[in-house]
Amino acid sequence: MNNIERAKSSPTLSSLEDIAIGLDVDLVALMAVASAHVRSQTPKEFLKDLAGEITKLEKLGVLGKLDGEFTDGKLQSVHGRIRSGAANRAAVLQCKAEGRTQKETAQLLGLAKSTVSKLWKTPEAVYVNKGA
Repeated sequence: MNNIERAKSSPTLSSLEDIAIGLDVDLVALMAVASAHVRSQTPKEFLKDLAGEITKLEKLGVLGKLDGEFTDGKLQSVHGRIRSGAANRAAVLQCKAEGRTQKETAQLLGLAKSTVSKLWKTPEAVYVNKGA
């Protein structure tokens, strides 16, 4: 803690959780106040900007998919490098069908733009035939 106070090291998430517990505040509130300070904003100004960021996540479909991302309160890995190739193909084609852009798809799925581009341009039928 001393090194954090003297700016000799960056706090870990665990350290920040301990600080929040010690202050008896929510971790997100602690981080919001710190982020507002860094941006030279009041906490209310920061929260207004944050509401806009949450709206962006909503438009990307992230909020609607949250329930499926957790099992027993733990986040399940959905990183593109961990999903199978078939799952990536299906996810990219689903985003395409939903009318998302390749850029949005890459961000949402955690895939490289080049990977999304390759999967985007290949007809779904090719993958069905390869899997058969």
